Amino acid sequence: MSKKLTATVAGVVVLGVLVLGALVIVVTHMPSDSRIGAMVRDGSPSATGDVGINDGMIATGESISPFADDHPAIANLDADLRAAMQDAARDAISDG
Repeated sequence: MSKKLTATVAGVVVLGVLVLGALVIVVTHMPSDSRIGAMVRDGSPSATGDVGINDGMIATGESISPFADDHPAIANLDADLRAAMQDAARDAISDG
């Protein structure tokens, strides 16, 4: 895989993680009577509607490895997406 393609794939993965993080922040700060917030919260694993580590939340300033299969943010990803992200990370590591 070329360095340019690897860099592009790694950039897309990073962008996806940032978008996911932004979505978590937006949902957690919605008023509880918000219709969208209520739908997301009702469908979340947390019965209280609070988003936490078990939902895949990554705290502000925290970073996790794309290989942290024990962390819900990684473990709960679609298997194909997780594999692609980990492949891109391996390629980025090997390219230095």
